[in-house]
Amino acid sequence: ASKHRIRYINTPQPIEARFLLSTNLVTTNFVAVLPDDEFFIPSAIEGFIKRMNSDLSIDAIMGRTVRFTHKAGVVLGAVQYKSFRNPVDEKERGIQGVKNFWSEDGYVVNYPIYSIMRADVYKNLFGKVFSGKYENAYSYEIKLHLVFPYLYRSIVVDTLYWLRSNENDPVSINSFDRTKRFSSWFMDASKLAGREQFIDDVVNSLRADCLEQEKELIHKEIEAILVSYSNSDLAKVVNNSTSSIDKLSRFVRKFASARFRSFVISCLPKRALMHHGYELEKIEDVVEKMEKNSVLVDHGQINLIRQMITTFHRSR
Repeated sequence: ASKHRIRYINTPQPIEARFLLSTNLVTTNFVAVLPDDEFFIPSAIEGFIKRMNSDLSIDAIMGRTVRFTHKAGVVLGAVQYKSFRNPVDEKERGIQGVKNFWSEDGYVVNYPIYSIMRADVYKNLFGKVFSGKYENAYSYEIKLHLVFPYLYRSIVVDTLYWLRSNENDPVSINSFDRTKRFSSWFMDASKLAGREQFIDDVVNSLRADCLEQEKELIHKEIEAILVSYSNSDLAKVVNNSTSSIDKLSRFVRKFASARFRSFVISCLPKRALMHHGYELEKIEDVVEKMEKNSVLVDHGQINLIRQMITTFHRSR
């Protein structure tokens, strides 16, 4: 029966066109975006859907995440997105909901794009987010983080639901260059016209039917949020907040494959890796520690996925 539930569509178009296409293809009650080399935990997703069916005020749910890779027959991992949390006054919508969603340290408190989402919410949200064409690849993600909390509510729960692959590099092409930061583009004086167009598009996505005076107020609030975020993000870059290990990884990425980068990292002493915050452990040890910290873990599914990853690499 499972073969009838899978439909593969090859559409070699820009990413915004593919996301817009997806909004016309959804026939289920819930939607999730997942790369083809990653895993959801079925029991976790089932629990999220049950909760949304019983609480209609929740538009999207995300849980906890582990990033994984494979080395010498062993699946290794580390907790990802540790800081994800619910915003203050999480039920607040409108521009105050957006301000609550963008935390004091300059960025958002979680990523709804990685959630289990109601289908009608997905269609409306992604239709708004990907209707524009922007110079910077991260503009779509930033726009989503502005539109979602204005209109909808997402929550974070302490359940492991997603294993995110660390085995392949992010895809970056000429029309979607992920090496250029949004903050650098947004604060570039030569990009002022594009910046204003972007903010106008966000405002129109939020309140296309409101009075011009109200639009101007929302425009100023959105601009202030993005200026604060951009300044904070650029300051982190200047202050070398990125770990030495991550810098080494990015440097090697320019000249070699993900496999070679993993090899370089694996050659470094464990003590050095721990010092720079890049320690990987066996995935079963990672989830056991998460469970001790009150995160719900489906060990049966984790073992099954670990075996699938190991079998895949053995067959290569």
